[in-house]
Amino acid sequence: MALGETTNTEVIWTIVVGAGAGTRFGGLKQYETIGGRRIIDVSVAVARECSDGVVVVVPADDAEREQGVPGGATRSASVRAGLFAVPDEATIICVHDAARPFADVDLYHRVIDAVRAGADGAVPGVEVTDTIKVVADDHSGRVISTPSRSTLTAVQTPQAFRAGALRAAHDRNVESTVSPTDDAMMVERDGVVVVVAGDRRNRKITTQEDLVWARGEVER
Repeated sequence: MALGETTNTEVIWTIVVGAGAGTRFGGLKQYETIGGRRIIDVSVAVARECSDGVVVVVPADDAEREQGVPGGATRSASVRAGLFAVPDEATIICVHDAARPFADVDLYHRVIDAVRAGADGAVPGVEVTDTIKVVADDHSGRVISTPSRSTLTAVQTPQAFRAGALRAAHDRNVESTVSPTDDAMMVERDGVVVVVAGDRRNRKITTQEDLVWARGEVER
């Protein structure tokens, strides 16, 4: 356990979230294989290298087989289910999407070190190279604005948080009608979240095309 051995004061746990139905992918992408290993197994193995403990969240029907925690109807509900399984003594909690199998130990180090340094949360991010348009939410396609790319960052996982800040954010969000797209979105409302250097190779497997790319990366 590499990171846990470097400090006597932090207890680091990771929640690997793999409970999605894979609607856009067309199936349970977390169980697809790359390089002869399941995507979820690759993600869990790296998390174990960087943590004192790992909680794996999977579809409810798979929880017993996978020795994991049953997920919820939304991503945030699945993370909350994982939080219930993380022991109270955890001081830093990482959250990682199982569908990002190329996250490495160095990436975990960067987000964890940023929380150790005082941030409530830390997320890996990469520069946005495309021009982004903000459009009306009435499905008209009408452009409202064009934000400067210098202020935009595409974020990834693993994301690391001070345990108390993450738990409090989820407690506040239980009754919310807005479904957050990541945990940092909740923590940043009342805390300090920083961005650290991400990795363009840390691509999320969302479509069949992504899976073809990932298999090609492994075979190179």
